[in-house]
Amino acid sequence: MLLEMLFGVRVTVDTTRTADRVFRTLNSLGEPLNTSDLIKSHLLSLISTQADKKILADRWDKVIQNVSKNPDDLLEYSLKSRGVNNGTDAGPQWEFNKFKVEDLISKVGVTDDTLFDILEAKIKNENDAGNFLTELEQDIVLYTIIVDPTKLPEESHAAFDRHEEIGPALTLMRKLNYTYARAPIMAAWRHWGALDGVNWNYDNRSFVAFVKFLVVWMFRYKTIRDVKGVTSSIETAMTKICAYIKNNSPDDKQLILQGIQKFLLQYDSESNFSYKLKERSLLSSGKD
Repeated sequence: MLLEMLFGVRVTVDTTRTADRVFRTLNSLGEPLNTSDLIKSHLLSLISTQADKKILADRWDKVIQNVSKNPDDLLEYSLKSRGVNNGTDAGPQWEFNKFKVEDLISKVGVTDDTLFDILEAKIKNENDAGNFLTELEQDIVLYTIIVDPTKLPEESHAAFDRHEEIGPALTLMRKLNYTYARAPIMAAWRHWGALDGVNWNYDNRSFVAFVKFLVVWMFRYKTIRDVKGVTSSIETAMTKICAYIKNNSPDDKQLILQGIQKFLLQYDSESNFSYKLKERSLLSSGKD
């Protein structure tokens, strides 16, 4: 009786993009898939031979296994920290967290709903697929350390000789869940660092000062601006910092750092910070 009530529906589409959309729509009521699952499928669909598909799948799985709890976060912060070059013959002009997607006139920021569409528009052929995976192989090194500084390999400490200085700041950022700081930190590390294969070797006091200042600023800002809308304001500020870093020469680290400090300090207020801190202290202690 039950079998007689079941029926199948065959849906024929013209493009892989449409097929992906149909699949995501039909699957929305079932077990949700990560965007990373869909992107892996999209990448493999662009590869011409089975041998190359196997190579790409193995490389992908090696990256994703490092962020198995939430692989979409890696995709998100890689995008947010890299931006898009909208420059002309006059020179590069990098724009952050504004991406073109098909069927939309306006550019969009990275969200759970737009992540797949942005990446699909970015990765259109086999060469794009390979370049994107290379970017992730580079970014997983930065992302893993930023998310959990204890994962920095012991043998890397010598090359990363500022680790003792920067470790506490990154640890505090993790404990306070300052996720919005990840994008500008990744952008600065990539822009000011040196790439050796897929490993980022870093030794620069301006970068250390930048991370320390950014974490302290976020604590002060979230203390002062403990109001509705603070999240969008922080994201806007972090996006502007990414652009400021990328659109200036990596040789001008000190000038970039001074510019970032000047920009962020316009949101700061010593009197407001002291008042809010005292207010929170009284609330937590139960005093009037």
